[in-house]
Amino acid sequence: MRGRIPARLVRAALLAALAPWCAGCATEIHLRQSAGVVEGGGSGRLLVRVYENRSDRSHDLSTHRRVVAELYRVEGKAEKPVREEKAPRRSVPDLPPGDYVLRVSRWVDDKGVVQKLRHSQDEAFVIRANETTVADVVLSDPKKAWVRVGIGAAAVVGVGCVMAYQAMQNWHPLAGLSFH
Repeated sequence: MRGRIPARLVRAALLAALAPWCAGCATEIHLRQSAGVVEGGGSGRLLVRVYENRSDRSHDLSTHRRVVAELYRVEGKAEKPVREEKAPRRSVPDLPPGDYVLRVSRWVDDKGVVQKLRHSQDEAFVIRANETTVADVVLSDPKKAWVRVGIGAAAVVGVGCVMAYQAMQNWHPLAGLSFH
């Protein structure tokens, strides 16, 4: 039929419009050092805190959501696993000074099932003697979410306009009337 939009095009457009909502968590890791907080014989400590968004981070409001944070010690070009944690707040004491990588690539859903994030986040840092490194993991960014919503809304409006245009091409309100 002339003027009809193929169903596969409509499905593809709707999937493209809904994709931003299905994209999963955007993840950021913010690191900072705190000197002189660890007592002991030259070891350091890592404190990991998980937040829902930047606003919660600025107000120090932890989330109930959990991510799997993997800590690796870098030795030459190799990464050796040190610890894997799932709690929203965790502390890893007695770390020898050196280079480390914190990797967040999975999250735990409400049923307790570990799911893979669309994009993993890795941050390299240095543990220093008698210091605490604080890693704040932010799961989503409201500014990015609004951009995704805007793109999705524009796609839905665009598909609606194309469908309305196609419908108007086939509409003949005076068809069948004769004028004598």
